[in-house]
Amino acid sequence: MKNEIEEKLKECGAEIVDMRDKNFKENLLLALNTVGGCTDYRNDRERPYDGQPHTDFGIRGKTIVEGLTMRDISDCIVKGFLIAAGKHSILSMPLDEWEKNWNLSSGSDGEIVPKPNPEMLERIKKNEFVGDKVDLGLWRYSDLYLIEDDFDPIAVIQNTLCEIEKMMGIFPNVPKIDDYE
Repeated sequence: MKNEIEEKLKECGAEIVDMRDKNFKENLLLALNTVGGCTDYRNDRERPYDGQPHTDFGIRGKTIVEGLTMRDISDCIVKGFLIAAGKHSILSMPLDEWEKNWNLSSGSDGEIVPKPNPEMLERIKKNEFVGDKVDLGLWRYSDLYLIEDDFDPIAVIQNTLCEIEKMMGIFPNVPKIDDYE
């Protein structure tokens, strides 16, 4: 009976993790980490877009990249790394500290535009807010050498794709939740 069940599961593509296997822990971790998308079982360009609609494995991932140069895409990759590596965010600063470090002015369209004061600009340049350098337009390729190595590599991909969408003028490239039904 057990063998019949195992055979049926294998026919359906289900993985069997045997607790008696000497590599059980590694196999279990692999099984737990490979339930997220189609790249868990294939990586060819014709694989289905069967992930959640708002991800690069779903409907959002079908978007054709248009109007960008290779340098544009390189810039987006750098920004993706910097955003993912940012440990401290200017937005998480206590309000009283934020008000001391920022000057508010009106933009040409009447929108309020925050500008860092000289002290804050120095903190940003010293890599204290590496992820925020992207929003402030202060990032450089050399900032990649300043980031620490404990960041989420999947976040780099997600941030990069959002930056590509921004350059294409389609961000956020996500239908309303009602449109998924």
